[in-house]
Amino acid sequence: ITDKTSAPGISDPLLFWLPSIAPCGAIFVEGDKYGSWKGDYMVPSLRFNYLNRCKVNGDKVSGQEKLIQDIGRMRSIKQDREGYIYIGLESPGLVLKLIPIW
Repeated sequence: ITDKTSAPGISDPLLFWLPSIAPCGAIFVEGDKYGSWKGDYMVPSLRFNYLNRCKVNGDKVSGQEKLIQDIGRMRSIKQDREGYIYIGLESPGLVLKLIPIW
């Protein structure tokens, strides 16, 4: 923990949240299973109980979207070999599988 906001040789972050959403894991969506989400950055918010989708264009975040709100504290996120995304919830202690319906 420091009061420094910059230092030689360190780049500024491309994205940050104030107040912190308490990000707990993150993935870049791979494959075609989730259509337009491919390449986007998915970040579970432990503090505010939602999944944050960061729309990525090149090396920039062009927008954000709150998904799956108020279902519990999101503790982790993973994508399996088949391309499905899983979210681990601390409370009530569940693992959710996101299944696209489009």
